[in-house]
Amino acid sequence: MSSIVISALAIKDYRPPDTDDNGVTLFRERDQIGFFIFSSVLQDSSMVPSSRLTTAMTVLLSWQSDFPEDKIIVFIENVITAKVLGSMLKHAQIGFVYYFGHMNCKNKTRAIQAFNNSASTKVFLAGIKSGGQSLNLTCANRIIIVDPWWNTTTELQAAGRTSRIGQTKKCYVVRIFTSAATDARVSALQKVKSEEVDHALQDDGHTPKLLNYKDSMELFEKTRGDTE
Repeated sequence: MSSIVISALAIKDYRPPDTDDNGVTLFRERDQIGFFIFSSVLQDSSMVPSSRLTTAMTVLLSWQSDFPEDKIIVFIENVITAKVLGSMLKHAQIGFVYYFGHMNCKNKTRAIQAFNNSASTKVFLAGIKSGGQSLNLTCANRIIIVDPWWNTTTELQAAGRTSRIGQTKKCYVVRIFTSAATDARVSALQKVKSEEVDHALQDDGHTPKLLNYKDSMELFEKTRGDTE
């Protein structure tokens, strides 16, 4: 594998199989992207995507077929997973751009501009933390959350990138969960966190206990051993 990687990188016109519409690829050390190079250099070799990415791609292709004018945001936390999906989009000839935290400001700006202005750039492939907050992406109205996040609020923030002032279309969100134990733990943690937030905000219907006069006085009562 190492010899294939070295040979491929030595090719002057070699391009990673996941390059987006702006010519950007997500950086990873050479020993971490061997399977990309392996699949792009050798004939009759290809990456086998996970069930999670297969599902995401099925949804993408279905939306592109049924609603070709709609744009899609895909939130992925893992960079390697994003590179695999980028390769799949490239192979399917679906235009896309990356938006991840380690990218420089110039490339992030170019990604937003291409997604907003280019009719051929259909997919915005972003990290849920870097792309899930502050951005106004009303040019899209469909969202896929590939990796579940332990805090539901983060997912809600990400889903809100399309539901902003200026949106004229109905918005859709698909969250992908698998039967894996990891997803089950994340789902359970999301429930716990949501219940804690609801309780703190009194959105769960409970009646908060109010302090009476005695309780209030006890807060100010000096404990034994205190000095003036």
